[in-house]
Amino acid sequence: MKNLKTSALISSLLLSTPLLMTNSYAHIDSSEFEKCYADDQKVLAQPLITRQAAITMDQEQVAEIEMVRQLTDTYVMDADIADLPSFEDIEKHVESLSNEEMMEAVQSGELISSEGAEESLMFLFQSYYIGEYVPKDEPKAIRYLNKLIEYHQPDPPKHMTEIKDFVMVTVAESLLDADKNSTDTDIMLATYKVLFAAGVVDKELLAMACGSAA
Repeated sequence: MKNLKTSALISSLLLSTPLLMTNSYAHIDSSEFEKCYADDQKVLAQPLITRQAAITMDQEQVAEIEMVRQLTDTYVMDADIADLPSFEDIEKHVESLSNEEMMEAVQSGELISSEGAEESLMFLFQSYYIGEYVPKDEPKAIRYLNKLIEYHQPDPPKHMTEIKDFVMVTVAESLLDADKNSTDTDIMLATYKVLFAAGVVDKELLAMACGSAA
């Protein structure tokens, strides 16, 4: 992944903007928000993007993404991530396995930890949203993001804010790769759209995007 330099406004958002779950409300003026929301319905109306080809051809990267996808689809997407063993428990278990048993455990999903599941979901969201080594597929990317959000919804707000930060940086990288003239408003609105599609309404982010465009 390329190094990403965010603007001062985006950086401040990453530090301060809280993420609000569906049906919750930010402490902003309601009339201001309603006008802002109405003006930007066209953003949500735009279809999610899929492309036929990746940006870069790299078979090793493709193979890695496909392996992670298969394991995640098989052992994570229908699981309760909170019930998976911790990384520490996996480490202790691995110590007793032979190389052959290790390979079997990997293929069976036995070595997937809760931390590993979370990292896999983030990796797949980023891979399919940016589309550098696999064709861009926003619906698939959002499916993995939705699972990540589902896991963290009961957590303190800090964890959800970290997910929002991660989504915004991913969106910014994708937009700036496609168009270096993408603005802070473009990035915030695209982030809002992705979070909305994954079941999260971040009203303060939308309000700040509208304020930035004013």
